[in-house]
Amino acid sequence: MQIGTYPVTSAAAKYYGAVPLKPEESTNISAGIVLTPIQDMLVTLDGYSIDVRHRIGISQTFNVTPADIAKLAALAYVGAGGTVQYFTNGFDTKTKGADLVVSYPFQLGDLGRLESALAFNYNISHVTKYDPTVITQSRIDDIEHYAPNRRVNLNLSYVLGPIRAAVHENWYGTYRDENDYPGQLFSAKWTTDLDLSYEVFKNFTAAIGGRNIFNAFPDTIANASDRIYPSTGGDVTGQRYPRTGGPFGFNGAFWYVRVSATF
Repeated sequence: MQIGTYPVTSAAAKYYGAVPLKPEESTNISAGIVLTPIQDMLVTLDGYSIDVRHRIGISQTFNVTPADIAKLAALAYVGAGGTVQYFTNGFDTKTKGADLVVSYPFQLGDLGRLESALAFNYNISHVTKYDPTVITQSRIDDIEHYAPNRRVNLNLSYVLGPIRAAVHENWYGTYRDENDYPGQLFSAKWTTDLDLSYEVFKNFTAAIGGRNIFNAFPDTIANASDRIYPSTGGDVTGQRYPRTGGPFGFNGAFWYVRVSATF
């Protein structure tokens, strides 16, 4: 029994409807404005619309049965109970979105300089056309909601002589993974990154910092708490969090020490 993604030219893929791939085609429209409402403040707003035709993606999973093998002997090497997937021009999409960025430097006199930037992104994708024989509703849901439709980033950078401190606050909106975890809505999360550096002497800097310093994790898989093994912290498949980690992973906090020199 084999589980795999097969070339569209293979007999196994053709049996389940695979045809030669066509190039993807797209039409992009974008517009933006730049504002300076007060001195040194910069505001940019960009909007976009992207139509993609003949999008290439993975087909649904086809389960091989003994009846299929009887019809196509080449499926014997996949085996009954095995699965076949293939790449396909299975759907068209339209993506609309907007990016808003506001930046402003604060001059703090003898106390240094604080640079700030706030960015908001909104985008939504819709499947406008698809082949129901190869693309399932769960895959359509993932195309539209697998990546968060909203995201916010706040970046603060403080400089005082040889000292620099940077804080990055990241907010990820809700998302879904219907193909793997049907019916579960993963909640929005915040993560915080920190970097502290000191120029020890000219061209030589030492720093400490961390990613996701408050140790944020994605939601656990729905009902996984009922199936967690205390010895491993995972369920029978070894999973506790979504297998892809969502938009920021499932490894928690990461700390580092960095030394750099320029010549």
